[in-house]
Amino acid sequence: MRDYFKKGQTGTDADAVYQELKASLPDTLEVLDKSAAEDKDAVVMTKKKADELGVKSIADLQGKAQGLVLGGPPEWKTRDTGVPGLKKVYGLDFKSFRPLDAGGPLTVAALKNGQIQAGNLFTTDPNIAKNDFVVLDDPKHLFAAQNVVPLITKAKDNDTISGSLNAVSAKLDTQTLAALLTEVVVDKKDASVVAKEFLTKNGLA
Repeated sequence: MRDYFKKGQTGTDADAVYQELKASLPDTLEVLDKSAAEDKDAVVMTKKKADELGVKSIADLQGKAQGLVLGGPPEWKTRDTGVPGLKKVYGLDFKSFRPLDAGGPLTVAALKNGQIQAGNLFTTDPNIAKNDFVVLDDPKHLFAAQNVVPLITKAKDNDTISGSLNAVSAKLDTQTLAALLTEVVVDKKDASVVAKEFLTKNGLA
């Protein structure tokens, strides 16, 4: 979101990205407290393959990537946070890159059937838990923080609104958000029911 308002920002960790976002907003907008939840790009592998190679982070792929096929959206071939970024930041040269979709069913299927050994999914994707995939850590912050944060019009803000939204943000982390999405996407529960259950469970209803 921060790059939408101002190009060329360089922060990577959660606090730096949040401060850059606040500084780049027009005067009519403001952000409230950021949550710990992140729906961000990630490099994902099957648990079987990750265990076989002994990798837990993207950095662990050094010396091993040359035998692996990487899958992701077509734009990953040239994007700074795709194939070029993985080479520049981590020194990784994959055997090949397979253009698929943006964290969608093609990437999931290709991981499951072995057409690719590493792929781009988003950290809250229900398919990660459903298929026992492993999200590789990103110690060098190739993917900048993408915390969920409320963006509102200043003219509409008041203590009730900001207090309520900040209370929700305080209870959200990536694991919780992924579990909520699993209930909606995988279990086919109504989103409003899932939201109400979350609020009630956390004393926010």
